[in-house]
Amino acid sequence: MRSDGRVLLYGQATVVALAVVFGNWMLSITCPDVHIDAGVASVFFSVLGIVYAILIGFAVYMVSNDFNEMRRCVFGEVNQLQNAWDYLSFVDNQEDVVTTVAEALKQHIAFILFREWPIMCSDEAVDISTPASMKSLMRAVNAIRITNHSDSVALEKLIDCVASAERYRVDRLVASRQRLPNLVYHLVVLLSVITVFIFSFLAIESLWINLALNGVNGFAIALVCLIIRDLDNPFRGAWRIDAIPFATLLDDWEKQRPEASR
Repeated sequence: MRSDGRVLLYGQATVVALAVVFGNWMLSITCPDVHIDAGVASVFFSVLGIVYAILIGFAVYMVSNDFNEMRRCVFGEVNQLQNAWDYLSFVDNQEDVVTTVAEALKQHIAFILFREWPIMCSDEAVDISTPASMKSLMRAVNAIRITNHSDSVALEKLIDCVASAERYRVDRLVASRQRLPNLVYHLVVLLSVITVFIFSFLAIESLWINLALNGVNGFAIALVCLIIRDLDNPFRGAWRIDAIPFATLLDDWEKQRPEASR
């Protein structure tokens, strides 16, 4: 979680809490005798509380599950590409082929960083078909000649890694477009507003206690709504998935050169 995003979330929730406190202060001045009976409020919150808790739990589960799925795909893809790079060391006496596969791996990472990732972060439609960079990588791996058992094992492992990386890539692209339905989020916000509004009319003798309780209630509910909205987009906000794992992988590869074993 990014510290600047966390501060922004807390700041927005604080603004909402201050607005709730100000609204309750105005109500205490303009409508000092308007209150909701404790028994009525108890029944209302018992019914609404169950519905609200279920809805909030469902929304948090959905957005967190989609976020974690996206992160799983990113790190799974990175791991498979790194494994493919490592397995090149098992190829015997084929320096030209090893160099070609290594360059194809780098080009595929560059494609993800500079072509595919910006599209994922935008509202443009993503293409889940196999890209040219992956096809070039497949052809480069297929050029490995089997001269001994080590080459056979390396080729089999490389094919598995490339195929797994492509599966993770498709899953990543699909997961990047998973969003909480707007109707569900709007319902969360609507019930949150109703809860804060009804809570504001509870009969509390002390004005300061009334303002403090309503401020805390407004802050907590606003923070929950903001966290749901933040997690719903994996590329923005406090909780964010970026392309750093791919960039780090490419930087590491630029500093080393796989060599065929002799």
